[in-house]
Amino acid sequence: MITQQELKAWIHYDPATGQFTRVERRGRWAKGSTVGSMHPKGYVWVCRMEGGRNVNYMAHRLAWLWMTGEWPTNEIDHINGVRSDNRWTNLRQATREQNNQNTGLRADNSSGYKGVTRPKGRTKWHAYINENGRRKFLGSYPTAEEANQAAIAARQVAHGEFAR
Repeated sequence: MITQQELKAWIHYDPATGQFTRVERRGRWAKGSTVGSMHPKGYVWVCRMEGGRNVNYMAHRLAWLWMTGEWPTNEIDHINGVRSDNRWTNLRQATREQNNQNTGLRADNSSGYKGVTRPKGRTKWHAYINENGRRKFLGSYPTAEEANQAAIAARQVAHGEFAR
């Protein structure tokens, strides 16, 4: 694993923009050129040659190392949910459960609201949240909007700053 000292000798991190740039010219890459590429899942990856092989680092974890001097002990959560936004104000340490709470709508969501479904054959909408690794039923509501309001309120109580 790279140390903060090695990291700072290799690349520069701008906390305001979340961008990494080269500290010195290397091969065809100019000093000050942007470092990193987009991972298929939306994260920014930074590749470095170590011991004759390429090693990939997640940019948000490098940002944590750059700013604190330590590798994160937990996951790094992007507060606004944008995986490529590595500004320092957008990053925080989180447990796996906390990080999972700060997710958006699933691709197969049909209600348009997180935690709201209408089971087949039913006329009412059901609201749910995930708490302590379990799905918690919040009740049935006549409209999807009312079910959504119940889910939002429950997420705020259960997950605090990690509720989304």
